[in-house]
Amino acid sequence: MLSRPSAFSQVLDLRDTPVDGDTDFQSRAVGSFYRWWLEAADGLPPNRRLFDVTEHKGVVGKLFLVEAQNDGNFLLKLHGEEVIRMFGRNNTGNLVMPGDGSEYGHALHAYYTTVVTERRCRICTGTLSMFDRSHIAFESVDCPFVDDSGRVSAIIGVIDKLRR
Repeated sequence: MLSRPSAFSQVLDLRDTPVDGDTDFQSRAVGSFYRWWLEAADGLPPNRRLFDVTEHKGVVGKLFLVEAQNDGNFLLKLHGEEVIRMFGRNNTGNLVMPGDGSEYGHALHAYYTTVVTERRCRICTGTLSMFDRSHIAFESVDCPFVDDSGRVSAIIGVIDKLRR
């Protein structure tokens, strides 16, 4: 079965940094979600069980969930409707492995690995370049979740379009 080609081409002007007290979020949705994450476990990565999607109705369509696999790869577990629209397709179920930069426009595996190993949130901004020549400026926050053993087992995030 052939999948629909993605409208997404590449990420331009990509910038990612760890989130800290000086981070100035441009998106209200992204900043609000980060504040929830920060408060959920007093600044430490919260257990995934603490997340209840019904408490985040304002960002459900902008949410994404990535599972950290035991083999070091990442499974794109969930993409909200807005995420799917931004990227032009639903990437749920895809694996992110080392060297997969061509599919996602940047070194996504290395980026997710940094979130897992540093056990802290990262903010990412850039522009999604589309084959139809439109460009979408975005901001996202990627936040680690731990399992009952304390291992970072997932990354949850919110991505939002920016008005420029």
